[in-house]
Amino acid sequence: MGKLKNEEIADLYHDALALILPSVYEGFGIPIAESLFTGTPVITSPFSALPEAAGPGGILVDPSHHEALADCMKQMFIPEIWQKLSDEGSMYVHTHFTAQATAAQLNGLYQKLKDY
Repeated sequence: MGKLKNEEIADLYHDALALILPSVYEGFGIPIAESLFTGTPVITSPFSALPEAAGPGGILVDPSHHEALADCMKQMFIPEIWQKLSDEGSMYVHTHFTAQATAAQLNGLYQKLKDY
């Protein structure tokens, strides 16, 4: 698809049933947070910082277990499961990864460092 504008990326997340990011290593997982901000649940791996990025809006699965990954993908077609993940994931990112939440966390860290 080439380079996409931010609006186009947001539309893709919004139109998707789920973001599937079965990575074995990621620095943080910005696509996970982006997906959850649009209300789209995530299937990702339990490695690196991905569980923290996904929070309760994601299903964690070892990407080397292909059948388990396929089972997680099938769960996205169950409306109750999808809705629960969407709601919890959206609430999670809106309380943990907004600019205000990040600033508050950094300020807390700076205050702790100041005491050393």
